[in-house]
Amino acid sequence: MFIRFQLFARGGTIDVGRPLTKFPLAEPIVLVDEFDIWHFDHLHNLFELNLLSPNDTFPRKWKLNSDTEIFYLIKLSADGINVDQEDELTGRNVDRPSTISLERFIGDVCEKENNGMTAKWLDALREDDIFTYDHLANLKYSEWNELKKLSMNGRKILKSYVDREKQMASDTKGISSENKPGSNNGISK
Repeated sequence: MFIRFQLFARGGTIDVGRPLTKFPLAEPIVLVDEFDIWHFDHLHNLFELNLLSPNDTFPRKWKLNSDTEIFYLIKLSADGINVDQEDELTGRNVDRPSTISLERFIGDVCEKENNGMTAKWLDALREDDIFTYDHLANLKYSEWNELKKLSMNGRKILKSYVDREKQMASDTKGISSENKPGSNNGISK
């Protein structure tokens, strides 16, 4: 019922403009305005709900028939995080993109967004002389708008993920410094 309702709420006929390997049924909301980037995930980043086609990819435009049989599969890793079979082998969690290289970061972001733009975004960034994740992460606010080859939507999505990764890194750093042995945090003298 939930799957049928979600598809009906989107108009019944699905047309995202490109073939997809998975169709997210409940996507997080990301808003970018002049103040900051705002994230809201209905599922609180606990799990993903994706519709998969038996043919490996959905056509560009499709509709679910009323008599279609729907089967479900729950994939869990040892620690309870949803992962794909490829990710089980590498231990990757695409919910938090890898910052090891620009290629991995862009690949993980595009996989999470399910947009198939990895090669195009990498080529655009290289044309704008961005070759490492550190180059991308250290762009100033005004420099993001100076990227000429990357589309506006690409800039917004990547900036959102870079900002989120910086926030997570600073949160992790803050927690680890509070928990250091001999730390005086929270102790009054």
